Amino acid sequence: MAELIMQITTGFWASKALHAVVELGVADAIHNQGGRASAEEIAAVVPDVDPRALFRVLRFVAGLGVLDMHYTGSDDDVDYHKTFTFGLNDTTQLLRSDVPNSMRSAVLLEASHAHYTAWSGFLQTVRTGQPSVKHTLGADSLWSYIEGNPRQQQIFNAAMTSYTSLEIDAVLACYDFAGITSLVDIGGSLGRHGHLYDLPDVVADAVVPDDLKDRVEVHGGSFLDESSNIPAGADAYIMKHIIHDWDDQKSEVILKATRKAMPDHAKVLLVEYTVPMGSQPCFAKAIDLHMMTMLGAKERTKAEFTALFRTAGLELTQVAGAEGGVNVIEARLPSH
Repeated sequence: MAELIMQITTGFWASKALHAVVELGVADAIHNQGGRASAEEIAAVVPDVDPRALFRVLRFVAGLGVLDMHYTGSDDDVDYHKTFTFGLNDTTQLLRSDVPNSMRSAVLLEASHAHYTAWSGFLQTVRTGQPSVKHTLGADSLWSYIEGNPRQQQIFNAAMTSYTSLEIDAVLACYDFAGITSLVDIGGSLGRHGHLYDLPDVVADAVVPDDLKDRVEVHGGSFLDESSNIPAGADAYIMKHIIHDWDDQKSEVILKATRKAMPDHAKVLLVEYTVPMGSQPCFAKAIDLHMMTMLGAKERTKAEFTALFRTAGLELTQVAGAEGGVNVIEARLPSH
């Protein structure tokens, strides 16, 4: 029991150590040196780092399974940090900057100074029900903080792309997209679907491959604007982890703007976590606290999604995928 309490209490030690490894580019450095290197060899190509301190970090994250560690010296070595080498494993490969589905940006975002600072105000959030960013980050909202910090904006957009790569197989496995010939990706960051709709400064960085230019359109706009210009007439409108960024009032605005663009046969597809009613542990409950702290928003149960759709003039018709995991939540215009 006590061990569990300590494991939970000190959990941030591991995430900050991992963040340091990623921020320093350790995985890239090891890869560029043939897939295995000592702390001293890594420090020689990573600027402004102490080899002994780096060794201690690498030793710790190797114990977490993030790196492979090999000892080539003896127990009598005073400079024993020089006799260990660290190699890439399947987990470390995901932290490289040059691989498909890299999780590097996700680590840089979620374990960033900004997120940790915001979470330092968690108790105040619990007491008031309000997000912490105003008194912890000095910003009106998380979005205004990101807009004022270009590197944070870049990391955020890249992390959203990472999450899409992480979840896409589960989404395609649980929901049948057959029959959808036109799809609008609302709030899709740098884009993955046929019609991308997001803020102008976000879609400005979206790159459409040459072989898809006749099938993909990019639109700039805000879904919170009453005069929203969400492209009309599509078969489906998909939003991946958009609604969980907003409270019920703003979510209703977004869904009503989407409904206005929908023809009678169209459907709304939300890629979101659904919160189970029981006490079982699941990631959705953790993200719910994160949304509460950062944005004053939330994850929702199936019943909450049903009620939210109803207020926006839509009807929940399907929840695909396992409860507590990533779901595709389908809604249509009411049949009556």
